[in-house]
Amino acid sequence: MAHEDFIKKTDADLDEQEANFNVKFAIHGPTLGIDLTEITSVIAILTSHHTVFAKMISMKAEAKAAVSDNVSAKSIAVAEFRRIAKKIKSSTGYTEAIGNDLGIIGPDVAPPDMINVKPKLIGVVAAGAATIKFDKGDMEGVKIYSKRGSETSFTFLGTDTHSPYQDNRPKLIKGDPEERQYYAFYFHNDYEVGQQSDIITVVIP
Repeated sequence: MAHEDFIKKTDADLDEQEANFNVKFAIHGPTLGIDLTEITSVIAILTSHHTVFAKMISMKAEAKAAVSDNVSAKSIAVAEFRRIAKKIKSSTGYTEAIGNDLGIIGPDVAPPDMINVKPKLIGVVAAGAATIKFDKGDMEGVKIYSKRGSETSFTFLGTDTHSPYQDNRPKLIKGDPEERQYYAFYFHNDYEVGQQSDIITVVIP
């Protein structure tokens, strides 16, 4: 009967397998007529692998601990950095030149492009309803338009400021699959801005 490869698949299992082999090989090797020099050499090679494996495990644990320490220290440092920067900026002797020299002035924020901005929509079906995901970016939200089934024109569906938008309308014909199409515009101060998104299609089964 054929056997699978005897070498264990995971590093941890192989390490345990090699450790067992080393102990037992020292016992059975002479009985099998294997020269002591070769026994010693084999055991040394497998032991070397164990040493390197153990070092790797130790370094992984150290790295994980170091990452955790950095996250904690970063949180404290950033909070303190923000606190002292705020205090500095409220000081009577503060100037923008000093702020730039200390590196506590962020880059200018470009105003959103109200002419060329264009939403990106992704439509999926969840729990029998159409879910429309959109990228909000720096805009206030989107106005969504839709048509479904036999409808010939798009109509305003709703406004949403947080993705995703849920279209829970019942189907026009219960029991039949229904194709729904959607597009959206960004809005700012309740006015549509930018370009119309691409039209997406969602089929409600």
